[in-house]
Amino acid sequence: MNKSLLLLWLITISWPLGLLAQQQVDTTAQPTDTLKAPKVKTWQINEMGEKQRLPMDTSLYDSHDFNPALGQINLGQLGGPMKHHLYHQREKSAFLFLTPYHPLLQTRESTRYIKTRYPFTFLKYNTGEEKDGEARLRARHSQNVNEKLNVGVDANLLASKKFYENDRTFKSHFIELFGSYETVPYSVFANVNINKVELKEQGGIQDRQDFEGDLKRVIPGRLDNAKNVLKNSSLHVVHTLSLKKTSLSKLNIFKRIDEQTLPSDQKDSLRQQSPPMPRDSVPKDSLPPGHQPADSLYQSSQARDSLVRDSLYREQRSVNTSRQAAIPPDSVRQDTARAKDQVGQEEKKSDTGSQADQTRFYAYHHLSLSANNKKYNDGNPQSDFYSRFPILIDSTRTRDRAQQTSFRNEFKLVYANRFAELSTGIDNNLVSYSYVSPDQGEVPDYDNLKKRNYNNLSLNASLSLFQDTAFSFDARGRYYLSGFKGGDLYLDGSISKSIGKNMLTIEGSYQRYEPNYFYQHYHSNHFHWDKRLAKIREIQAAGHFRLSSWKTTFTFRPSLIRNYTYLDTSATPAQNEQELELLTASLQKDFTLWKFHSTNKLVVQYTGQDDVLSLPLYYFYHRFAFRHTFHFEITGGKLHTQVGWSLYYTPSYQTDDYMPALGMFYRQDEESIGDTPLFNLFANIQIKRTRLFVKLYHLSSYIQTRDYYTAPRYPMSPMMLKFGVSWSFYD
Repeated sequence: MNKSLLLLWLITISWPLGLLAQQQVDTTAQPTDTLKAPKVKTWQINEMGEKQRLPMDTSLYDSHDFNPALGQINLGQLGGPMKHHLYHQREKSAFLFLTPYHPLLQTRESTRYIKTRYPFTFLKYNTGEEKDGEARLRARHSQNVNEKLNVGVDANLLASKKFYENDRTFKSHFIELFGSYETVPYSVFANVNINKVELKEQGGIQDRQDFEGDLKRVIPGRLDNAKNVLKNSSLHVVHTLSLKKTSLSKLNIFKRIDEQTLPSDQKDSLRQQSPPMPRDSVPKDSLPPGHQPADSLYQSSQARDSLVRDSLYREQRSVNTSRQAAIPPDSVRQDTARAKDQVGQEEKKSDTGSQADQTRFYAYHHLSLSANNKKYNDGNPQSDFYSRFPILIDSTRTRDRAQQTSFRNEFKLVYANRFAELSTGIDNNLVSYSYVSPDQGEVPDYDNLKKRNYNNLSLNASLSLFQDTAFSFDARGRYYLSGFKGGDLYLDGSISKSIGKNMLTIEGSYQRYEPNYFYQHYHSNHFHWDKRLAKIREIQAAGHFRLSSWKTTFTFRPSLIRNYTYLDTSATPAQNEQELELLTASLQKDFTLWKFHSTNKLVVQYTGQDDVLSLPLYYFYHRFAFRHTFHFEITGGKLHTQVGWSLYYTPSYQTDDYMPALGMFYRQDEESIGDTPLFNLFANIQIKRTRLFVKLYHLSSYIQTRDYYTAPRYPMSPMMLKFGVSWSFYD
C-alpha cells in the first residue's frame, strides 16, 4: 500500500504542473558552457561514412545518471550483466556472451570523433559509500595534431562491491583509441576498442532470510570460487574517397611520386626549361572572365569541400539500430524558405564544406578485425547450485571457453544530393567460432577447441528521398548469399512527414535471420547442445507522432515473431515455432514551467505467451527537477544548480534469471520480481567547468519491506549515498 501511495503522490504533484506548462516556453535551457562552443565538435560516422553531429556528452543535468542498469534486470551492482524490461530496447551483440554488457561496451557505433582547436580533456569520477563500494572513472582526451589529423583516447574504468559482500566482485575496463584524417578527396576514420569484464560470480544469495529478516553484514552466495572473464578487442577503419571531384588525373600521382623520390633539381624538367612568369606580367586578357589569380589562400578555401558532410538528417528513428540516434539538421537538408534567404551566403565555407555544391559521389570502405573470448572458471562444479545440471567434462573443476574472431571488408558506392541518397555495396565477413571440444579423453584438455569457419557474403542497398525537413523516405535492404548466414534477409524502411510543427513517422521492417551460432552449437562442463535451429522471422511496424507544442510523443509498435529463440527454464536454447505477438504502446510527456522541468514516460507491453517471453505489463519513468542559476555581481560568476528526484517502476512479473556458467539470462517461472519503486533524490551544481552531484539512491527503501530484488536472489541495495565530480580542460 505504501508503494502505491508513493507512486500516486508523485504523479499527483507533477501532472498539474505539466498541464499548466503545455504552452510554456523553456526559459531555463541547458546552461551555457564553453564545452558547447565551436572549439570542440563531436560526431559519429554512420554506415554511409557520413558525419552525424552530436552534442558533447558533458551535460550537467544528467551527470547523476551514470549507471545504465537502472530500470533494467541486473545483479544489483554497477557494471554487471543487465537486460532491459522493454523488449525493443534490448540490444544484441555479435558475440552472444557479451550481450548482457552491451550498454557498457566501447564499439565502432558508439565512437565519438572529435575536432578541437585546443587539446581537450574530460574527467569524471563517480563513487558510493563504503558499504556499497562502487567506482567509475571516465577519462577522455583529444587533440588535433594539425588541421586535418585528430587523435584521442576514451577510457572507462569500473569496479564495484555489493553491500553484503566482503570483497570486490566486479572490475572492468573499456578503452578506445580513435583518430581521423580528413582531406579532399580522401578521409579516414579509425578506432581501436579494448573491452574487458571480470566478474566473481556469487550465484545469488543462499538464504533470502539473511536479507529479508535480520540483515547480515555479509550474506553468503551460492557460489564460492567462480569467475567469468570476457574480452573483446576490435579495430575499425572507415575510408571514403570522393569520385565526383577526383578523377585519376587530379590525384597527381606522378607528381607525388616524383616529389618523394627525385632531387629537387630533377623535378619535371620540361617546366624548368622556362623560368616562371611573374604574376604581374600575365596579361589580364589571357585569363578567362571571372578567373581568380592563383592565390594559395583562395585555393585552400576552395579545397575545403569535406567528402563526409554532416548530412542527411533523419527526423525519424529508423528500425535499423545503427541509425536510431536523432541527428540535428545540417546543411544538406535545409528548409526551402530559409535556403532562399541565404542564397547570398551559399558560398560561405564551414567544416562541412561548401554549401553551394551538395552533390556527392564517393566510395566507402569499412575494414574491421575483432576477437572475442569468454572464460568461465569454477573450482567446485559439484556445488548445490549446479546439482540439477550434469557434469560433462570434469568433476574437479570447470574451465569453459568460447571464442569468436571476425575479419570484415565492406565496400559501397554512394551518390547523394540535396534530395536523394542512393548506395549499393558488397560485404564479406570471415567468422571463426570455437568452444571446448566435446571429444575429451580421460584427462580433460581445455585447450582442445572445436572450431568452425564461415564466409558470410552479402549484398546491400539503400535509397533515401527527402524534401527539406518536411518529408523523408528511407529504405534499406541486405541479403546474404553464402556462409553461416546464407539466406538471411533484412528489409526496413520509414516515412516521415511534418504536419505543421508536428512530425509523423511510420516505420516497417521484415527480417529473416539465422539464430546466433552459440544458440545452435556449444559445449561446456555443464551444458551441451548441437542443434539446427530454424531461421527467425520478424515483422515489425511502428508509428510515432511528435506533438511539438505539447512536448509529447505517442508511439505504437506491433510485432510478429516466428521461431523466437531464447534460453528456456533449463538454460538451454529453445525455439517457439508459433507466431509470437507483441504489442507495445508508449507515451512520453516533457514539460517546463518556469524553472521546473519534468520528463514522464509510460510504456505498455502485451504478449500472449509469458512462458516464452515474460515482460512487465507496463514500465514507468518519471523525473522532476528545479533548476536555477545564481549570478554573483561582484565576481561576474555563475553557479548552475539542479535539485530533483527520479522514479523507476514496473509491476511484479516473472523476470528472467541469471546463469553464471553461461553469463546469460534465461527464463524462470518460480519467482516474481518488481512492484518496488526505485526512488532517488539528486542535486547537481556547476562552477565554470567543474560539475558535482550528490545522489540518495533508493530512498524509497525506507518505506518498503525488505523484499526488493533486481533479479531472482540478487538484492537491490538499500538507501545509499552516491556522489561524483567531473572536470573539463582546454590546455
